[in-house]
Amino acid sequence: MAKKNYVPRRKPEFRNWHANFKTQLHLLATKYSITTGQLATVDQNDADIIADFGDDAAKDLVARAANTKSRSTKSRSERDARAIAQQIKRHPSYVDDDGVLLDIIGPEDSTDPATAKPVLVLRVVAGGNVEVSFVKGIFTGVKIFSKRGSETTFIFLTIDTESPYVDNRPNLGTGAETRQYQAVFVDGDDEVGLTSDIVSMALAAPVGPV
Repeated sequence: MAKKNYVPRRKPEFRNWHANFKTQLHLLATKYSITTGQLATVDQNDADIIADFGDDAAKDLVARAANTKSRSTKSRSERDARAIAQQIKRHPSYVDDDGVLLDIIGPEDSTDPATAKPVLVLRVVAGGNVEVSFVKGIFTGVKIFSKRGSETTFIFLTIDTESPYVDNRPNLGTGAETRQYQAVFVDGDDEVGLTSDIVSMALAAPVGPV
């Protein structure tokens, strides 16, 4: 049976996971031929996580730039950690007990790709924008569609591989409007499973010139 992703999606859990990965990696470095350069990379990634994620918590929604930076830091740190984890799992000395210590063994996954469908959660964030959150699970990401205001059909909005997505488009007109969203999982370049339920969010009329 396939394993679920062992890397946590949410930033607080990811920060704790990476700190443990760094600590255990130093203890197992000799056994798995981990170089000083690889250790230095993971140490720097962990320092960046502490700095950039802390910036996110302090500034929250008013600091979109900080959020973008921390997402980039998470992506880079995850990439480096996964590459080292793969090296360790391929090493002839690898045992599952070490995989448990490093927390690089995902739980069993029973997801059926044929019937899986995303669950979207909406909220209004800074600037009157709509934040679309989702859990991508074992898939690459989601393809998001939207219908706003007087639009009569759903239009393709984006393919997002990291939750959340922020829809910062202005209202169609000068008044209030309702946004509707739905999504489908993507695995690589292919759509997978079922289309999500439609979720809606009411937006107030914009303030000031349109």
